[in-house]
Amino acid sequence: MPTIGHGSTRYEDGKRVTLADPPITRRRAVELARNLHRTEERRFAASLPDVELFQEEYDLYMDFEGQYGIGNWVKPKSPRTWLLRGDYRGACEALLTWRFQAGRDCRLPQNWGPKGCKGVWMRQQARHSACLAAQ
Repeated sequence: MPTIGHGSTRYEDGKRVTLADPPITRRRAVELARNLHRTEERRFAASLPDVELFQEEYDLYMDFEGQYGIGNWVKPKSPRTWLLRGDYRGACEALLTWRFQAGRDCRLPQNWGPKGCKGVWMRQQARHSACLAAQ
């Protein structure tokens, strides 16, 4: 998937980045990333009515949403499901179920090769630990 700036795959208007797009300046890259992040933050906050989060929780769930997208965040069995129920520990545990990439279970060592997905599993473990620490 083509990216521009700091890894943006789309512009503020929703148009996807293409390989034919001209380069952008560093200043524009920062502006684009900030604008897209603000939009995602509003959608994220709206998905959690009446849920109170510590800053650490907010940050790690925003990071999750940044990796998996708002569409996956609002699906049943995402950490959001447990947060809406008030089960904060359950939300932490749900993070560990998001460990797949292209159908591969990233917690399995046989999927850690040069083109493997060990990083997906490591990132989820780090989120899980940070989440439990925030409890």
